Amino acid sequence: MKRFKILLAALLLCLSLCACQSGKSADEPATEAATEAATEAPAEPQAGSAVTTGKEETFSYTDKSGREINAVYRLPSLRFNTPDAQKINSEIETKFAPLFDEAAKQESAQTALGVTSLDYDAAENDDIVSVVIKTETGSHVMKYAVYNYNTATGSRIYNADLLGYLQLDYDQTFASLQKSLEEDYTTKFKPESFPDDYYYQLDRSTGAEAIRESQLFLNEDGILYAVCTEYATVGAGEFEVLLKV
Repeated sequence: MKRFKILLAALLLCLSLCACQSGKSADEPATEAATEAATEAPAEPQAGSAVTTGKEETFSYTDKSGREINAVYRLPSLRFNTPDAQKINSEIETKFAPLFDEAAKQESAQTALGVTSLDYDAAENDDIVSVVIKTETGSHVMKYAVYNYNTATGSRIYNADLLGYLQLDYDQTFASLQKSLEEDYTTKFKPESFPDDYYYQLDRSTGAEAIRESQLFLNEDGILYAVCTEYATVGAGEFEVLLKV
């Protein structure tokens, strides 16, 4: 009898241990999932979250050879409610909305569009948002408009502000840009025998005043670029180019 009681007690103890172990296994996945959820880092904002497309439209016309040409126009909009951000959005709308109206008239008349593309690129680098709007004509002439915005201060920033943020020397940066611009200009326009206005146009393109009017911005990789104007010595007109600083 005594032996039977001992065996019964041992059996009950084994059954109790098995039940405990079974309950622990069932609870573990939920506990681990809850722990992971509690310690998981918050998601980082996705690239481009500071800028959205504020206006977009496609215009079509048929050229003389019967081809249908589609031109996409897109304008950016900063997604901030600060006065400076709203001023930038308003300036963009004021400057570029007339191009939409003109394209609509040309589409209605089925004539070639004066501007064949209107688009933008936006880059976020820490506190700096850079927006570059590009227009292209049928003759492949590019024009750019640059807008830089500091999300930490809520302010629009210009060349000096951007260089200060990047801790770059103002004079050294523009001296480097001037050298790059001279090399680019000479490669494109310097023929064997100079046109009469070569040095005049060179100075217009690379002089101190022209350099100060360049538009600085950061690309998606955080590299500093500039929009510069070059005045052609062959033919007529002016061209905007992008140069790495």
